[in-house]
Amino acid sequence: MVNGLKPCIPLLLLFCCLSIYAQENENVAKSSSEETVLLQAYKHAATPVEKVEALESLAYHYNYRLDTVNAIKYGELYKEYADQTDNDFYQLVYYAGIVSNYGFIDKALYKEKYEEGVSYSKQTGDSTMLLKLTSAYADFLFTEENNTQASLKYLERAREMNQRIGDEIEEGYILSAMGRVSAEIGDLDIAVGYLKEATEIFTDPTLKLGAHVSVVEFLKEQGKIEEAVDELKTAQPFYEASIDKILKSDYQRVNGLVLAAQGKLDEAIAAFRLEKDLYFPDEHNDGSRELALGKAFAKKNQLNTAILWFQKSIDTGKAYSENGEMYSEAHLLMAETYNQLGNHEAAYSSLVEHRKVESEINESKEKALLNELVTKYETEKKEAENQLIKAKNARLQNRNVLFLALIFATLLFATVLGYLINQLGHQKKQLQRSYERLDQANSTKDQLFQILGHDLKRPAIAFQNMGKTLKYLVKKNQVEDLNEYASHIEEESLQLSNTVDNLLNWSLTQTEGFEPQVSSFLLEPFIDEVIAELNNQISTKQLNVRKELTVTEVRSDRNVLKIVLRNLLHNAMKFTPEGGNITIFSTLGDEQSWNLGVKDTGIGFCPALRAKIMEGGSQVTTVGTAGEAGNGMGLHLVRELAATLDGALNIQDNTPKGAVVEAEFSL
Repeated sequence: MVNGLKPCIPLLLLFCCLSIYAQENENVAKSSSEETVLLQAYKHAATPVEKVEALESLAYHYNYRLDTVNAIKYGELYKEYADQTDNDFYQLVYYAGIVSNYGFIDKALYKEKYEEGVSYSKQTGDSTMLLKLTSAYADFLFTEENNTQASLKYLERAREMNQRIGDEIEEGYILSAMGRVSAEIGDLDIAVGYLKEATEIFTDPTLKLGAHVSVVEFLKEQGKIEEAVDELKTAQPFYEASIDKILKSDYQRVNGLVLAAQGKLDEAIAAFRLEKDLYFPDEHNDGSRELALGKAFAKKNQLNTAILWFQKSIDTGKAYSENGEMYSEAHLLMAETYNQLGNHEAAYSSLVEHRKVESEINESKEKALLNELVTKYETEKKEAENQLIKAKNARLQNRNVLFLALIFATLLFATVLGYLINQLGHQKKQLQRSYERLDQANSTKDQLFQILGHDLKRPAIAFQNMGKTLKYLVKKNQVEDLNEYASHIEEESLQLSNTVDNLLNWSLTQTEGFEPQVSSFLLEPFIDEVIAELNNQISTKQLNVRKELTVTEVRSDRNVLKIVLRNLLHNAMKFTPEGGNITIFSTLGDEQSWNLGVKDTGIGFCPALRAKIMEGGSQVTTVGTAGEAGNGMGLHLVRELAATLDGALNIQDNTPKGAVVEAEFSL
């Protein structure tokens, strides 16, 4: 009977091979069919938006199939068409979704796009987008930042979001990620629980296989060999159904480790060989397989063979970066094995190497602990500094209130003084002498009263008579005069506001303990902000303002620099005729300084005026090209503020082409 079946055996074998081949082709065909549909959708897309949506599907398809080359290719094409759509949403999808899975991102740019994506999702109420962003950011924290605690926190937040949305596949991804992060932290039981939940959710054989492989690995690390064997049996059907060679290789790796732990050496070696045949780059060999075989041979009392495998574990793992603890274990096992063989000299050498590696590991752990403590200390220190800054700001706010009260009181005094001067002319010299004695008795208030006497008196008197004049013009229905008077009032108000602003800023420089708050920022948007504040005055005189920036990013006190630039620009506007040109520039000085300045096509500085300003004595008051009043406080304030930043004021005269005024700061 058996002899009669012999001619059929080749046919039976051929049938079995064809069945296996057909099954494999069916899986490939499914992938191929999906790929064809997606490629056709991309090819026939008519608009950038349609192309973006087709390319997103293609990128995820190849990423899912672990085809890194095509995933990156179509991911970059996605970005190209996303730029053409002028729609931030597609950019956010790219940075928050696709890029985070490939690992070729710019970290700073990714974080920026993540924040933009969160803001966009909250504004539009797109909870699905917010969920994807949160999951992607958790993966970024784990893979790129090695911040396991923060990653787990974001994953828990993502899971809460998804429970409201009800996406089962997304739930599986989140659980798998939580398993990986928990294992990294050391919570292997919790990790296994998360991954087993994921295996129940996933329907795709490749996803199921990946989750099962991780479960086996964590069970083996805990020494739960029987449970690991059961898990391998559960995963076997998905191993057969999957077309993912990398995952299949991983399955054979954990299978070999479990077999080695059971002492089944021939089967373990066969599994490791199959792993290598499927997918096993040499640079990924961390020596764990050889170590497992060495342990197995040692258990079977084949000591010389065990030593060979221990040595091979050390040799093959040298190129692997995370091999410290394995090196230590391998050397210790070699020492114990040599000792059993009676080779005490070799045992001692291996033990010395073990101690050396252990010392390095402990030193690394101590450094990590020290870094953690330093980080905590810096955080607590920063919080304490923030509290001090808040207290200091509160004190400054109180001082500002006092300064405002002083200004109000001084303004009232100047008004009364002006009235007395008009009514009692013969007492004018006596009052003036008293005023000068007060100035001499208190040098700090000298600048204050000069400004009040010259600049605050005129608008105060103007405001005093404003009501009567307005009533008269309204009564007479003199609209043109009323408009002209309103413009005059607006001009006086702006001048008064500028004077008070400069006075407050000057008073801060006279305060004990004034310290600049230095930070880094981009110069161009900062300059645009200052120009916007003065836009009405620029438009009134029809001035052309442009920028020439050599230095684009600076480290300085933003508020101080804003006051400096505003006064330089205000000074240039004042002395430049209608239709003139003003240029704001930044240049590098020597190796230790940089300059911020304003160049205009105005009337320039005569030598005498320039000398008075640079001497820093009394303020120099001049009238602008459109009759603008002034108190000379602006450039005086610029010089003092520049000094707080270890800088100086420089004035170049370009008469008749105008003036160049710049403030020099240290880098």
